[in-house]
Amino acid sequence: GNTVVDNSTNALFIRIDTPAGGTLQPLSVSGRWDDTDIVHMLAENLNIQGTPSGAKRESTAPAVSLVTRTAQTVSGGTLAAGNAYSYRIAMVDPNGYEGQSSQTIAPLTLSGAQNTIFLNRLPTANGEFVSRRLYRSTNGGTFQLVAELNADDVTYLDTGATLGGAISGLGVINRPRPDARLAIDPGVVVKLLGAKIEAEIGAQLIAEGTAAAPIIFTSLNNDQYGAGGSFDTDGGRGGVPLPGNWAGIYGGGFSTISLDHTLISYAGGETDLGGVPASFNAVETHQGKLRIANSILELNDAGTSGGGGNRDGHLPNGPAVIFVRGSQPILVNNVIRNNDNGGQNTLAAVSINANAMNADLVLDYGRSRGELAAFGQYVSNQGPLIRQNKLGGN
Repeated sequence: GNTVVDNSTNALFIRIDTPAGGTLQPLSVSGRWDDTDIVHMLAENLNIQGTPSGAKRESTAPAVSLVTRTAQTVSGGTLAAGNAYSYRIAMVDPNGYEGQSSQTIAPLTLSGAQNTIFLNRLPTANGEFVSRRLYRSTNGGTFQLVAELNADDVTYLDTGATLGGAISGLGVINRPRPDARLAIDPGVVVKLLGAKIEAEIGAQLIAEGTAAAPIIFTSLNNDQYGAGGSFDTDGGRGGVPLPGNWAGIYGGGFSTISLDHTLISYAGGETDLGGVPASFNAVETHQGKLRIANSILELNDAGTSGGGGNRDGHLPNGPAVIFVRGSQPILVNNVIRNNDNGGQNTLAAVSINANAMNADLVLDYGRSRGELAAFGQYVSNQGPLIRQNKLGGN
């Protein structure tokens, strides 16, 4: 593995840009952190992008008004004289799914020795599409797949070969809007300073370690954990770690957060939201799915010290290590200890609004990756599933 020592920052710095005049760039793909021999450092908010809306309607077909067809005589051609041939083209995305197909290109009737058709000025793939499919109809019959084309070629010589398969012919296509996800592998160490990790509406954060290789979320100033030969991640510039060094983990509506065999420490502090400071709990979920199991949450602040008002559109919170609004979390076999909000004695280990304590049947569905390792013995639990947790020093 890597040996990372004697640098200003002994870590993999995860760069999150804000373009001039733009907004903070989110994680918009299915990301995975699996490099266990180097610390991952976050000094800016990581927003896992959600897509809060329904399906995306695709109703724009490829333009074929400029396509030309020329009948030719070429050795090996098998198109028959006297037949009328027409074409349609469809764009194809990276997953092999077709977009809306084009209008029918006007038919061309062959005569004499003509046995091929040369197509020119075919529309190229654009946007999310990476290739195209060309279909042919003979004498007004069913369109059959002729060729798989790349994204850019504007010409094709049809010799009569057919790959088989009929065109979908859908006039309007509803495409799902995929949400982003961040999956973190066992043994990864993540150090943060003045930052948060947020799963936006519909997005996922999956951080599931093991007993032998837990996932660490802690302060950049914490030299207790490290990787790659160095525990002094900040090169000796920082002070001692303190509760509130970083903000926390936040889940928006319909988000999914799964934390298993993790350590979360020195969170519950402030971060910058559009130039305004705002505080977050170590873990928050607002009308999302939350599962925390076999984890330790220690030395965190209350998450309420900032002066951000409405927190730039984030729902309000209260002093707690784990703050829940409008959802039924699964909190099993965790240790929540030694969390403090400056001696004010108002910090709750877990805070859940009364209306979330409903009678819905909630069972532990287990981990999202690998073996489920679910606590299946609680088969009659109603409302939040909170069992086998150990609390102290809060």
